[in-house]
Amino acid sequence: MKNECDLVKDLLFSYNDNILSNTSKELVEEHLKKCDECKKILEEIKQDSNDKKQIKNNINNTSNC
Repeated sequence: MKNECDLVKDLLFSYNDNILSNTSKELVEEHLKKCDECKKILEEIKQDSNDKKQIKNNINNTSNC
């Protein structure tokens, strides 16, 4: 499973951005069902992505500049 984890880890950012092919997406989703380590990494990616969106929104909503 180590090799599969390596492959999935490489795909997680694209998975989060929803730009994978259906085949790759299915591979990632099946792997995530059985791998807590990769699930944790995906959650960190999602959190980081949400944090960046919030920062961008805050910057865009600042009218003092």
